[in-house]
Amino acid sequence: MESLSTHVTRVKEIGYQTAPQGAVGAALAMRERPDRRDVLSATPLPVLLVAGEKDAVIPPERTFTSDKPHIVQAVIAGAGHMSMYEAPEELIQVIKQFMAGLSK
Repeated sequence: MESLSTHVTRVKEIGYQTAPQGAVGAALAMRERPDRRDVLSATPLPVLLVAGEKDAVIPPERTFTSDKPHIVQAVIAGAGHMSMYEAPEELIQVIKQFMAGLSK
């Protein structure tokens, strides 16, 4: 398994190779996208929301904006914004548990 620093280096390389116009466009699109929290609350479909306990970009309290019965909330202990690199095994377990709950 690769170390976290290897993943961070790879992610930084991707960022450095991104054209400035593309990075600006992506940042503006994220800033200006409409609020879709109502979609999560209104859908009858099961939803999994995952937050990193130490996410400084989108902390859990901003991730968990709906508490309807069809919404499962999971916090990855010790992880920040990129749990797929920081705690991949824990994230896999959260997803597996969610998926197992769908088959009941």
